[in-house]
Amino acid sequence: MVTGSAHAAVQPNVSLRVLTVRCITLVTALALTSTAAGLADEGCYERSSHAEQRECLVERTAESQTALEAAEASTRERIAKWDEEPSYRDKSLALLESSASAFRAYRSEQCESVASAAAGGNATGDRRLICEIHLNRERTRSLKAQRGFAP
Repeated sequence: MVTGSAHAAVQPNVSLRVLTVRCITLVTALALTSTAAGLADEGCYERSSHAEQRECLVERTAESQTALEAAEASTRERIAKWDEEPSYRDKSLALLESSASAFRAYRSEQCESVASAAAGGNATGDRRLICEIHLNRERTRSLKAQRGFAP
């Protein structure tokens, strides 16, 4: 490991889960720089009432969750068909499941933190949903962008 380098080196004893959480944290910081206005182009904040806006956010959250589940399933399928020794496939599948579990835990805590900034006001639920939409979409993009595991 080079000291004084502008580039951070990965320490060999840092677990995959820690690295995953660090990456997700960075991605979240970037994704959440846009506010609720970022969803205006989808029509949620063009709706006439808060109830309709909320319904739109609930729909977008469900859509993002469905897309995430499809991306996870596709990744699992690619790993299962991977032309590699079973021990490597098994390890990759276990790591995928572990990272999915870590992501869900992180998303829950992070979005509660984001929601808490509304101090219990009307925007609490909206902030939580917007956070979930952003994180789900980013995780989906990340899974789709993964290369490897080619059958």
